[in-house]
Amino acid sequence: MKIFSIKEFLKIEYPHNIHLIRGNHEATDINALFGFHTDCIERMGEQDGIWAWNRINRLFNWLPLAALMEKKVICMHGGIGHSINHVEQIENLQRPITMETGTIVLMDLLWYDPTENDSVEGLRPNARGPGLVAFGGHLITLFFATNYCGEDP
Repeated sequence: MKIFSIKEFLKIEYPHNIHLIRGNHEATDINALFGFHTDCIERMGEQDGIWAWNRINRLFNWLPLAALMEKKVICMHGGIGHSINHVEQIENLQRPITMETGTIVLMDLLWYDPTENDSVEGLRPNARGPGLVAFGGHLITLFFATNYCGEDP
């Protein structure tokens, strides 16, 4: 019996109402670091597991980076940093797009974080590392991971 995650279930159940967008864990090096490569091999054997992992990562490179809802709300995994001024910058990125071929726009969309306090507006240095920013302003954060880095949100 196949066990589906809630995201998989919703996409299957409501294919025209659920839209998948790319996150930072859809980057090959990141998903390998966090066990996706190993998981594929353990579930399918070495040859099939590596083949599946490569194919899935090729698919990830085609996923949309953001979704615009009713020309009012933009959804993305990360945020908007220094490099994004217009939605067209996101629309004009050529696919397939990898972290190696991506631009700073890709870093903004996949790696930036909201500030911890909703009253903060604009960009601030990010605790994750140099060059990354946290952003504040009018935003809503949805967080679905359980036990993320040993913490329950």
